[in-house]
Amino acid sequence: PMLSFLKKFISRHQKAFTFVELLIVTAIIAILATVVIVILNPVELLKKTRDSQRISDSATLKRAISIYELNTSGTGQMGSVNTIYLSLSDTSSTCASWTAQLPTLTSPWIYNCVTQANLLKTDGSGWLPQNFSSLAGGSPISSLPIDPVNNASNYYFYTYNSQYEFNAKLESNELSSLTYKDGGDDDSLYEIGTKLSILPAPFSGNIALFNQIQDQLFAFNQIAYAQGAPSSGQVAFFTDSTHLNGDNGLFWDNTNKRLGIGTTSPSSQLEIKGTSVFKLTGTTPKIFLSYTGGSLNGPTIQTSLEGSDDLYITPANSNVPAMTIYRTSGNVGIGTTAPSSPLHIRGPEISGSGQLLVESSLNSAVVAIDAPLNAHAGVLFKESNASKWYLAHRGDIDDSFRLYGYDSGAYIFTINSSGNVGIGTTTISTSQKLEINGGIALNTVTAKPTCSSTTRGTFWATQNGVGVKDNVEVCAKDAANAYAWRTIY
Repeated sequence: PMLSFLKKFISRHQKAFTFVELLIVTAIIAILATVVIVILNPVELLKKTRDSQRISDSATLKRAISIYELNTSGTGQMGSVNTIYLSLSDTSSTCASWTAQLPTLTSPWIYNCVTQANLLKTDGSGWLPQNFSSLAGGSPISSLPIDPVNNASNYYFYTYNSQYEFNAKLESNELSSLTYKDGGDDDSLYEIGTKLSILPAPFSGNIALFNQIQDQLFAFNQIAYAQGAPSSGQVAFFTDSTHLNGDNGLFWDNTNKRLGIGTTSPSSQLEIKGTSVFKLTGTTPKIFLSYTGGSLNGPTIQTSLEGSDDLYITPANSNVPAMTIYRTSGNVGIGTTAPSSPLHIRGPEISGSGQLLVESSLNSAVVAIDAPLNAHAGVLFKESNASKWYLAHRGDIDDSFRLYGYDSGAYIFTINSSGNVGIGTTTISTSQKLEINGGIALNTVTAKPTCSSTTRGTFWATQNGVGVKDNVEVCAKDAANAYAWRTIY
């Protein structure tokens, strides 16, 4: 309709235009041009064109590397560990001309660059370490691709550690959403490869923060706007299909690379603060613990083993729990999944140390058994779950220390609160340090020692043969300070 109007307008004014008519036509053309520019957005189109090239280059390199690995049977040069290969050219192999503009790496990580003359070569001297030209059928690519811009802001980079990862930075609003969907650990990069978590900080694990969000964000092919009054460090989340907001409940400390849930000052890589801070659900929820560079074969903490709600801790590379905590009773089992006491330890003796070892880093090691007032505290010895001996402090009787034998059904040994000892009796004379019920049998079969100050007070019974009297002697000193065995019988 607008163009038809212009044609009719011009046809009626073939000879000349008035000044007003020229202004009207100029204004209409300006409006049309503005509408075209807004709709087409040539800057965004250029960005999208470059991103399309980056995505295409990524797919090409992925195919080329797969062919290279297949033809070299995994023995070809794939790169050095802890090295980030850049598509930027430099006369310095460590990219000295670029490092001031690149993210700072921590040891042992380094950058790797090649000269401009070698940058695109496919023989292993280019910016990628693979020697594609060595393949029997020739290189699957004629030259190594580089970023369409290829500067300190946009470049390709590659790293290897048993597996490889290739990265590119996308800049268009429409295609940038692919960085969220590539399966990698960095939402600011387009990642391909066989392991998408090799890159070190500050490349790995970037999360969209509000102090990095512009007035408009494009995500999931839609425009997203910041809503409310988000603060620096708050992690962005969608409140609906087109709006983002933030909250101090989810906070990123970008200086120390720490994530806080329920706190704005996390003291470790992940700190969770709150009343109910952590919950795992599922049929067999587990927590895997692993050292850096390890695998999921580390120790595990899990619940719901065989349908229970108990807690199990399993050592590395094992399916048998080493510790069990019952949900209902709170009983703890070490080496058993069925603890029958508050602490139940089961297992073979280890190197003569037993199943329980108490060791002190100072001068003494103490095991404390604390019972309520006027109660008894002791240690029960069993054999095949049958009670045999009970060694206890009987605060409930007379504050004595006793050894009870289950086979005899009696107390074998008693020490009262005065330190007097009773053997075979719990009624101990207050005037004697030792009282024995049942007598003492002296049945010495070793050689009688020489009577001296060190054996003074020793009783000795000598058993003689048939028809010869036995002797009972004591080692004692006479008035002349002479030591000798004195015959009692």
